[in-house]
Amino acid sequence: MKQKSPIILLLILFSSLVYSQEFPDYLVDENGFQFSCEIREIKNGKIKYYVNGNSSIITKRIVEFENGYLSDSSKVKNSLGTKILKPDLGFANVYIYNGQTTAFKVYHNGKELVKIKGNSYFLLKIKSNELHSFFSSGDDSLVEIKAETGKTYYIKGKLGEKSASNGINNYTTFSHNLILENSELSRYAVLSMKKKAKK
Repeated sequence: MKQKSPIILLLILFSSLVYSQEFPDYLVDENGFQFSCEIREIKNGKIKYYVNGNSSIITKRIVEFENGYLSDSSKVKNSLGTKILKPDLGFANVYIYNGQTTAFKVYHNGKELVKIKGNSYFLLKIKSNELHSFFSSGDDSLVEIKAETGKTYYIKGKLGEKSASNGINNYTTFSHNLILENSELSRYAVLSMKKKAKK
């Protein structure tokens, strides 16, 4: 029987270690599926990561994920130097962010609040112990927050599609859906945005 060379044995050992490696981070997709990965960068509303069995970096928009865990916060590229502010006494903070490329308008308690361009965020300080409602142009869903003093909330804007019919033809319309998502990943998304929206 012929012996394998030490180099071949080392290559086999190395490749088996690489493919059996458990990554320190994880992401949760829109369907609630959690998977291990190594997050390489979060920047401008995009997340770059590796998964087992795939040698190339995967890049997706951060709004495509519900949650996640990042073991190394230096992977978040904060080009604006944004800080998540502690709410003032008697108030709560709401960060609304757009990790998509198209702009949308946000309404607060029935009045137009702000137009948020792609890869931007907006900070709104709201009074606590009051009910606050938010919706987006073209979207019929409503986000309601009963604000608690000192709490920070995150609302993401995500492009969604709806099927409709006019009785003759079927068609698809697109709108930005607002989603209340108080996850660590939402905080990283805000920190990674490249613009701050203004009223």
